[in-house]
Order: sequence, then structure tokens, then C-alpha cells
Amino acid sequence: MKITRNHPHQPSEPLHIPLPRVPLLIIIPIVLILISGLGYRILTPVTTSSFIFLPSAPELKPVDAEPGVLSAELILEEETAPFPGNFAESPTRPGDSLTLIEGSVKAREGLTAALTTAGLDQEMIKLIENRLAPILNFRTCRPGDRFKASINAEGNLTEFDYESDPMSIFRVFREGDGYLAEKVLVQPDLRVANVAGEVSSSLFEALVSAGESAQLAMDFADLLAWDMDFSTETRSGDKFRILVEKLYLEGKFYQYGRVLAAEYQNGGETYTAIFYEDPQGRGDYYDQEGKSLRRAFLKSPLKFARISSKFTHRRFHPVLKIFRPHLGVDYAAPRGTPIWAIGDGTIAARGWMGGAGKAVRIKHPNGFVTSYGHLSQFARGIRPGVKVKQQQVIGYVGATGLATGPHLDFRVKKNGRFINPLSIQGPRALSVDRAFLADFNLHRQKIAQAFNTPDPTSLLARAPLPPARDQVSLK
Repeated sequence: MKITRNHPHQPSEPLHIPLPRVPLLIIIPIVLILISGLGYRILTPVTTSSFIFLPSAPELKPVDAEPGVLSAELILEEETAPFPGNFAESPTRPGDSLTLIEGSVKAREGLTAALTTAGLDQEMIKLIENRLAPILNFRTCRPGDRFKASINAEGNLTEFDYESDPMSIFRVFREGDGYLAEKVLVQPDLRVANVAGEVSSSLFEALVSAGESAQLAMDFADLLAWDMDFSTETRSGDKFRILVEKLYLEGKFYQYGRVLAAEYQNGGETYTAIFYEDPQGRGDYYDQEGKSLRRAFLKSPLKFARISSKFTHRRFHPVLKIFRPHLGVDYAAPRGTPIWAIGDGTIAARGWMGGAGKAVRIKHPNGFVTSYGHLSQFARGIRPGVKVKQQQVIGYVGATGLATGPHLDFRVKKNGRFINPLSIQGPRALSVDRAFLADFNLHRQKIAQAFNTPDPTSLLARAPLPPARDQVSLK
């Protein structure tokens, strides 16, 4: 039997295949299998159901199909083989590519040095500093402050962000032919928390046990500092309640806001502080009757301390070993504890004062003079003639002079005569204006309701504000 293979590009040649003596029904399928195994492919006409047999030749250019016939091989390639770039990132045009440089300010490093270390050239650093100078004091740059710069393919700055804290961002960005500099104040999520507890040893430990930080204890003590001395008057079993704003950034607690109200029960006496802002925008802390909590003098020059010696006309001196008057109050506290002025006044003296060691003397209105002795050092700027405000830090606890350990010797004179510091009570500041008492009472009722609500945010939270922007245009 002779079989001829027809190929459009090759001459026909006979193939001699010896066949065994087998029935025809077996020979025909074998022949078809052999033919297909020689590399022929099946092309299906679009309009008919017949088959055309052509040899496959991958090394040759595709042959144009006859009209009405479409190659199945071509269909497969169109459906499965991607064109170049179909599944890769689109090539970026030179003008669109950006280089992002990020970094932070290290210890003992200014912004210029930090940007230089990050790889920015001096011309770009000078541009950034010149644009930010009107809105950013570079002396306030601190270790840990973060920055990032976006630079295009031409090497020009497109944007620079400097984050001094999570709520303050200083930005320089391209605008037309020049640059804009702006300060963006991010508005955090504000919630109001109801914090309550009972004192076993100290207010500080009670608040920490309630899951709060030491800062809230400080703020709480500041509010009632005119009526309550937490250094000497705290008792086991005292109870407290606080309504305080908490600020969150991206769902995480960032810091405390304003204390909206506070209540402290001490030995049958209840002290209350309510923040109220009248329709004219004057805000302050008041008691339940609308009287200002602020007085001319604080009850203590320290936030937290222990009285180690009280005012007396006969006390055995631990250093001199003799009995002599002690016309002041000694507060035992760790070395370095901040000391504040108990009232507004003017620095009358500062320096070494014999047995009092390093000491500060302040002259107040109405004939009052206060003295602070045994300091380890003075606060910056404290010198004779300087005016100080109530609660301003004037120095730090030490053991200079005739002292056996770190403490503060605090004394008060009235018209040249020593008086017991624990007995002084100055006049109160202005109370709520009578015209606004009705509004204050409504606010007080809302505070009482919030104290008994697990989530008082809906009652007391201030409306969120959009990010504030302070822009400076420089070309």
C-alpha cells in the first residue's frame, strides 16, 4: 500500500508502510492516528463542519487563512497569551515617578543635620527651612520628630511634611510656580470618660489602679488645689469621680483633654469642680453654687508631699539640737520635685539665705510675703523683680542649708508677721455672672446626669472641628 503526504511547501514522496493482514476496520483508525502523529493540525471552518488537514510548522510564518476560515491556534493565542504589559505595572512616565525620603530627628541633632543625614541636598534643605521659618520655630524641634520628602524625577521637591507631634504637621508643597507652607492641626477623636474610684493610700495610686495615668492625678489635684491639700488631707476611704475628655488618634488613646467636672468626698466634705463657659466665652471652674474655685492662694506649694514639720513656736531642731520656733511648714518630698508659687507676685529675693540654703522670697498683694527654702536649684528666669503667676514653678526641692534630707521649708508673712501657712485663705476670684446663673444651672444638671452615665460622650462632647490650616505663600 502506498500513502502520499501532501504539503504546500514540500514535494510529495511515497511512504512504504508494510501492513499486516488485519481487517480493514482496524487498519483505518491506525492510519488516522499515524497521520495525526506526523504533526498535522485540524483547522475548523467557521461556516462548515468539515475538517482541513495541514501540517504544523512552528518555524514558519503563519499562512493567511482562506476567507471564512479562522485558525483555532490563533484563537487560543488571543485568549491566553497576554500582550506585553497586560499584567505588569504600567510603565511610569518620567514626570510621574517620585522618590520618598523618610527620617527622624536624632538626639543632639537639629533639622538641618537630620535632613542632611537623610540625603537631601543643601539647596533643597535651604528651601524647606526658608519656607517653614514663618510658622515653625526650629528650636522646638525635638528628638523623635518625623519628616518625609517627595522628590520627582527631575530632582525637585514636590512635598515635605514635618511632624512635631501627631496633631501638628508642618508642610511645604508645590503650588504653581512657587511653594506654599502650612501648619495643619489634626483634630483627634474626642470622647468623654467617667472615671471613679476610692482612695486606699493616695489619689495617685487610686487613679493608676483605675487604669489611668499619673497625668490625670496631677490635673485633678490642680483643680481642687485651692480647697484641698492632697499632701496632708487625703484619707483612706475617700471617693472621687471625674468627667474627663480623652483624645484618640486612629483609634488609639493619645492624651487627656479638659477635665469637665470632678468631685472628691473627704471626711464628710464634698469638693466639686465644674468647668463652665458662659455665652460670652469666659470659662473657669466653679463649685455647685457657681462660685469660682480659684483663690488668691493655693493650699500647698507642692502637688504631692508629706508634712514633716508643722508651724510651731517650739520645735527641737534636728541639726542644731536645740529648741527653737519653726514658723513655717516643712514638706518632705523627693529631690527635684517642682515647687510653685502659691499666688501671683513679684520675686523679692533669690539666692543663698543662711540656714534656709538656696531660697526664693515672693512679695504678694495685700501685705503677704512667701518664702521657699532648701531648694536644690532655681527655675529658669527666676530672679529679683520678675513677676510670677500662681502655680508657676519657681524652683525644685533640695536639702541645701541646715537640712537633714530633701524637703521644702515654706513660710508666710502677713504685714511683716509670720502666720501659719495652713490657715491662710485668700479671696475668691469672680463667680458666675448673675445673668448666666440659669444657664449655669442647666449645665450643672447635665454634669450630674453625665456622672451617672456609662458613656457620657453624647452629653458633653464638643463638636469635632475640621483640620485647622495656617498657610504662608512664598514664591
